[in-house]
Amino acid sequence: SDGSYLGEATTATRESLEKLMTSGCPRLVADVLGKRSQMGTLAPDLLALYARALIRAGKASGRGLVRLLQDPRLTADAELHGLYWLDRRDPVRSARSFEELEAEHPDKNFLLAMCHMRMQNYRLAAKHFQRALSVNSHSLRSWMGLAAALLNAGDSASAVAAFIDFVASRRDAGVSASEVDVVVDELRAAPRLG
Repeated sequence: SDGSYLGEATTATRESLEKLMTSGCPRLVADVLGKRSQMGTLAPDLLALYARALIRAGKASGRGLVRLLQDPRLTADAELHGLYWLDRRDPVRSARSFEELEAEHPDKNFLLAMCHMRMQNYRLAAKHFQRALSVNSHSLRSWMGLAAALLNAGDSASAVAAFIDFVASRRDAGVSASEVDVVVDELRAAPRLG
């Protein structure tokens, strides 16, 4: 095979590559897709996956990624551009890109919260983490982000309360109620920070 299947990847191939990336192998995905990109055989969605893999693999500073971002098939990808600017430590430009995402985008508020954390706008970050939790109340990263934002904003009582709420929410996710109750009781009995 000449590998042209990556030009018109099946859903299973695409899902496998995305799973590899989220499983901690972005460098492998970047290497596989990079070879096909040089051959000009990548479909637009795989081109975007390749760019995300480069960012997650720590290769965002290369000229190749900058060229990719200028590809007409990717110039309108606000999430990709926002991730690039966030990786380049420019949270203001990143937030501008993320603001362009559709209101229904599942990660919009989480991504905006991360930008505000980098800008040290902790109260605004906390609001975005709360909005992200209204979309997915089981998101560990949003719960931890909320607690971190509240702690950094100097509101340790609300940070502890957020953590208690997270632990209590695990009861809904199938964690043993008695295990959750023990942790919640311990947290409620613990002396408050600050």
